[in-house]
Amino acid sequence: MLVSSLSSAATDFAVSSAPVPSVRAGSAAVVTGAILLIVALVAAMSVDVVKTGFGIKGDEASYVAMALSLAYDHDLSYERRDLERFFGLYRAGPDGIFLKRGAQWHVRLRSSPPYIQVSRGPDPRSDRL
Repeated sequence: MLVSSLSSAATDFAVSSAPVPSVRAGSAAVVTGAILLIVALVAAMSVDVVKTGFGIKGDEASYVAMALSLAYDHDLSYERRDLERFFGLYRAGPDGIFLKRGAQWHVRLRSSPPYIQVSRGPDPRSDRL
């Protein structure tokens, strides 16, 4: 009984007539995906966000200024040239950015109490905003 049920299951499995996907169907999907990706990239590169957008709202000015500083200066310190670059692109200053003078923090480890000493000094560079 067990042998007959196994043999009937094996014949049912072997007789399946499911269509085998061809290689052309897979390559057509890849080509379609590549074309859609290229169209999306061209559309993204052709849109001028500064002119077509509705201006900068909320915290966006901080993030745009940080991204521009990182892209052009390779740092995140906000200097006068960053402000000039922002004004050159958006024809307005970045509203909503609160800047404060920097400070240098020094942490020292000691073998006697207090074990950790933290001190703060003025920023050695005065050209930062």
